[in-house]
Amino acid sequence: MSSVLGHGLAGLVAYQALQRPARLPGGVWGVGLALGLSLLPDLDVLGMMGWPGLFNHRGFSHSPLFLAGACTALALALCRGRWQRLPRLWAGLLAVALAHPLLDYLVGRGPGVPWLWPWDQTGFLSPVEVLPGAYYARSLRGLVSLLHHGPTQRTMLWEAVVFGSLLVAAGWLNHWLGRRRPGPRP
Repeated sequence: MSSVLGHGLAGLVAYQALQRPARLPGGVWGVGLALGLSLLPDLDVLGMMGWPGLFNHRGFSHSPLFLAGACTALALALCRGRWQRLPRLWAGLLAVALAHPLLDYLVGRGPGVPWLWPWDQTGFLSPVEVLPGAYYARSLRGLVSLLHHGPTQRTMLWEAVVFGSLLVAAGWLNHWLGRRRPGPRP
């Protein structure tokens, strides 16, 4: 799996790249929304933290159907009756949320991603390890100990460099496209 840092930064990159075309909220609210959506699939960590049997890691919360439902509810709340905004808003939110299972798929190890849930429980992984994998633990204490784990630290550094660079590029592109569009005339 990717680390929390990698998932968060990938979600921010997707959000930044789609903010204008999908008309996603900006500012601090937008950053919080991006981070929340990018970490939403890891709700299943609750099962590892003391509610065994409730969730399995990379279970249904990593499925496109679950994420589509969550993004539908969120888009309905955000569109505030301006229904013409709903399709773009929903698509942008879903793309940000899907960045998480896509990263997990590209790691190529660990539990598979249930792309076809609930029709098929099979988990899928990339046959080639495209991204370096971070380690995960089955307790809060274990998760904290990963901060001192060399391979996890190297993965997080790689994620910070790659996704941080992409975030800067997406922000610059978003800003540049915003300046090139003619605005309303006074």
